[in-house]
Amino acid sequence: MPSSLDTVALGWVRIPLARQIVNAEAALVEYSRDTGHRKPLLQCLWALHHITATVRMLGLNKAEILALEMERGLQRLYQEKVLAERRNLTMGGLMRALRILPAYLDHVQRCGVDTGRGLEPCVNDLRRWEGERPRPQALFFHFDIPPQRGISSEAAAGSDGAVRETAQQSLAPYLQGVKAILGETRPLASVVAVARITVKMQRLFRGTEAERFWLLQTGLCEGIAAGLIIPDEGVAQIFKAGTFMIKHAREYGGQLNPTIDLDRLAQQLLFYIAACRARPLYIGYLWQLYGITPDTLTDAGRILIHSDALMTALAAGLERLNRLAGYLEAADHDGTVAPELPGCASEAADRLMAAGEPAHADALRNSQELMRQLIEPVGNPSTDQRSQLLARLARMIVSAQLDLELRLRHDGTAPPGGVEHEARVALVATTMDRMVRVGQQLDQALRRQNLDRALDAQRQGAAGMQALAAVLNSYLNESADGHETLRDVVASAALGSADPVQLQQLATEFAAGLQDPPTQQVVQQCCAQLGAIRDALEHVAMQREAAVIGHCEHCLAQFRGPDLDAGLLLPMAQAFAQLELHLERVRSGVPESAGGHWSEPWSRRNHC
Repeated sequence: MPSSLDTVALGWVRIPLARQIVNAEAALVEYSRDTGHRKPLLQCLWALHHITATVRMLGLNKAEILALEMERGLQRLYQEKVLAERRNLTMGGLMRALRILPAYLDHVQRCGVDTGRGLEPCVNDLRRWEGERPRPQALFFHFDIPPQRGISSEAAAGSDGAVRETAQQSLAPYLQGVKAILGETRPLASVVAVARITVKMQRLFRGTEAERFWLLQTGLCEGIAAGLIIPDEGVAQIFKAGTFMIKHAREYGGQLNPTIDLDRLAQQLLFYIAACRARPLYIGYLWQLYGITPDTLTDAGRILIHSDALMTALAAGLERLNRLAGYLEAADHDGTVAPELPGCASEAADRLMAAGEPAHADALRNSQELMRQLIEPVGNPSTDQRSQLLARLARMIVSAQLDLELRLRHDGTAPPGGVEHEARVALVATTMDRMVRVGQQLDQALRRQNLDRALDAQRQGAAGMQALAAVLNSYLNESADGHETLRDVVASAALGSADPVQLQQLATEFAAGLQDPPTQQVVQQCCAQLGAIRDALEHVAMQREAAVIGHCEHCLAQFRGPDLDAGLLLPMAQAFAQLELHLERVRSGVPESAGGHWSEPWSRRNHC
C-alpha cells in the first residue's frame, strides 16, 4: 500500500524547488531567443533533473509524471527530434508546465494529497506535440473517498480455502474475457463473464479494501457492456491489476496483495463511473453510494491558481472591503452615502470569486440592492430602519474581512479550525519554546553535576584528568574568548601531558566562578514550567499532549537530593522528542493520517 504524503518534508524543500523552477524558466527563455545555442537547454534539463528527483523522493507520483514528460521534451529539443513547426508548441508546453508546477505544489501542501489536479492538460499536450499517445485522464483524477465507503462493516471475508478454489477456477476465464474486452469487437458475453467473476471476488473479499475494488469494477463492466465506457489504457491497467489480485488469491487465499495500490485504482475506477452519461443499475448505485454528481469531473479538473495570483486577488478583495467599510462608516456618521458604494461592492465580489470565496461574493452581489436603497431611499424610512440596514451590511462586510485576513496570514489557505486553529498554533509554538528552555535548564544542571564529579575523579589518575578536560571543553566551547590559560591546560590534558595540580587548581577556580542554581531549585522551576504547559494544553483540548507533559512532570518531581540521574531522565528525553515531532506537524496543519505518526504509548502510560 502507498505511504502517506509528508507535507512537512514538502514544506522544507519548497524553497530549493522554487529556485530550480526559476532557473529552468530562465534557461528556457534564453533558449527561445536563440534556438541555435543549445547550452541553455542543458541548464534547463539539469534544473528539471533536480525537480524530478525531489518530487520522486516526496512520493508525488503524479507530479513526477509531469516532470518526466518535461525532461523528455527537453531531450527531444536538444537532440533536434522535434519538428520545426512543433518546436514553439513544445517550448510553450514546457513553460506552461513550469508555471503550473508551483501552483500544484501549493495545492498539495494545502490538501495533503497528490491529487494530480491540473496536470493532465500539461502532460498530454507535451505528449501530443511529441507524437505520443496521451495518458488516460483517469490517472490524474482524484475524489475524496470516506475510509469505509464501499466496504461492508459487519460481513466476514471468505475462508482461505474458498478464496483459493474460486481464484483457481476464475483465473483462466477472467484472462480470456479481459482479452476479448480489450480487443476491437468487445463481445457482450465476455463482459458478462468478467462481471460474474468480479461479483464472486467481491463476495469473497467482503470487509476488506479489495471489496471496494471489485465493487467498482462491477460498475466498470456494466458501463462497458452498455457502451458508456470505451476501454483505453487506464481500463487495461485496471483489469491487469485484477489479474494480479486473482493470481495472488490463488496462492495466498484471503491475504491482500501488498504491491497493489488499491486506493489509486479506486480513484481511477471512480473516474470512469463518474464519466458515464447514463446511470444503469450498478452505476446509479455507485453514484449514490459515493456522492458523485454531474459536476464531479468538472470540479476535479479545474485549473489551479498560482499562490501569487491568489494572494493578489485576496489583497485586492480586502482593499475593496475596507473601502466599503469606510463608506458605511461615513454613512452612519454624517448620513452621506457615496454613490460609488454598489460599484465598489461589485468589484469586491469579482475579486472574492477569483480568490475562491463564492459565498461572500454572492452575498455582496445580493447586497447591491440594499446599497441602492441607502443611496436612493424609497419612501421615507425611519432612523431605526436605516440603522438596521447599515448594521446588516456591516456584519456581512466584517465577516468577509475576517475570513480574507485569516487567509492572507496563512499564505492564501484557510486553516480548518479558523481562528481557533490560529490560537492552537500560537500555543503550540509557545509550548515548543518552553520545552526547549526546560531541556536547556536540565542540561545545564547535568553538566554542572558532571563537572563536580570530574573534579573529584581527577585525583584518581590520567583517565580522570581526560574526563575533566572533556567536561571543561563543553563550557569553553560556548565562547571563543576568555580563560586562555585554562584553554591551554585543557588542550594539553586531552593529550595526557598537562600538570594535574595546575588543571585541578584552574578547574576549581572556574567552577567557583559559575553561577549555577542548586539542582533542586532547577527541578522545581522545570516542574513549574511543565505544569503551566500541561494546563495550557488542556485548555485548548489537547488532552493527549497534556498527558505526556504530565507524565514528564511526575517523572521529574521524583528526584530528591543534590544529584540528577541521567539514566532516569532518558525516558523523559524520548517523550520530549516524540512530542516535539508531533507538535511540529500540528503547527504545520498536517492531519495525523497525512504524514507522521503519533506514538500512542506516550499518551497512554507513564514510561518514566
